[in-house]
Amino acid sequence: MLRYSLQNHIAIVVAAAFTATATNTAHSAPSFQVKVENKCASPVPFVIQKKGSSLNTSLPPRTSATHSLEAGDRISVGRALVHTVSSASTKQPVIVCKK
Repeated sequence: MLRYSLQNHIAIVVAAAFTATATNTAHSAPSFQVKVENKCASPVPFVIQKKGSSLNTSLPPRTSATHSLEAGDRISVGRALVHTVSSASTKQPVIVCKK
């Protein structure tokens, strides 16, 4: 009886661990490394809009920064939408100023 009970307990623990791992994996959206670049001679403020939050930030003149973003996140300069993140966002930088 003890052996049967122990085997059942181990099976339940393994099943619970597998379910927890599968549940956590299913809820996490893939993230993409997105390079944001400022080619101008002055700093450029921009906004990263994520689901449920916004990050107001800026780039110094002629610099770039890489952000970990999810599909659907948006990058805006002022009121202008510059980029919506997708899997293709890793292929080329997002330019926030070209002058």
